[in-house]
Amino acid sequence: MKQLFLIVLLLGQSDKWHNDLMEMVETERRFGRRCAEIGQHQATYEAMADNGILFREDPVNGKQNISSTKAPPLILKFDPEFADMSLAGDMGFTSGPWEFQSALPLKEPIQYGYYATIWQKQANGEFKVAIAHAIGIGKAMPNGYTYQLKPSDEPTDLGKVYPRGERLLDVDNQFRSKWVAKNDPDLYVGYFSEGFIFYRHNSFPLRLRSDVLRDISNLKRLDWKVIGSDQSKSNDFGYSYGSYSQEMKTGESENGYYIRYWKRNNIGEWRVFADMFKPVSKG
Repeated sequence: MKQLFLIVLLLGQSDKWHNDLMEMVETERRFGRRCAEIGQHQATYEAMADNGILFREDPVNGKQNISSTKAPPLILKFDPEFADMSLAGDMGFTSGPWEFQSALPLKEPIQYGYYATIWQKQANGEFKVAIAHAIGIGKAMPNGYTYQLKPSDEPTDLGKVYPRGERLLDVDNQFRSKWVAKNDPDLYVGYFSEGFIFYRHNSFPLRLRSDVLRDISNLKRLDWKVIGSDQSKSNDFGYSYGSYSQEMKTGESENGYYIRYWKRNNIGEWRVFADMFKPVSKG
């Protein structure tokens, strides 16, 4: 009887996790439809949590920023390509390509990029944007590209709640300390989870460790300052963000803001499953 009860409980948790995941995905798709209906400015305002963060060069309160700025004459198009969810179903991640089109008819897209968003369930059960960042890729998606959602695999530890322990702000600071001490590309990539996504401005996302190692090996210097973080109620999923500065071996340098999306691996260690850096405009 106890074994049967456990099976029924696990099946129920599995259904809830999938339902939460797809509810979040549908919320994002509805956000996309609202962009077409009322414009991306107002649609983004609707989608933001009251304390949600956007990056407008610097990180800002999304709703306050939208309320104080003029809507751009552009149409935003996007659709999630990847989605994942915390064990508790209260925090999730979506990512995919985006493009800006002119509001004038029959115009080709003028900007392309990739976005990464953390959604958080509110007290009323609705998912709202907790934090969102995006990079430009400078070119159109490959010919024949079609949006196709790839949800994460179902977790094997549904129902588990990890001890609250350290904040991701502290975890990220520990990562920084180790990196600054060694400046070792293998150490950097060693913090990544299986199936990670590596985002850098003007480049398509990287998913192979060899590609990321090559990218990191081109750095002469990289440092960052963690500004904030948050994590799910189940303490298995969350994000950290902050500012960074880097110098390439070629002499080029940049400053900007980053966001890291974290998830626990199968032995409970925090690992980065998405890493996005975007420079701010010079001058």
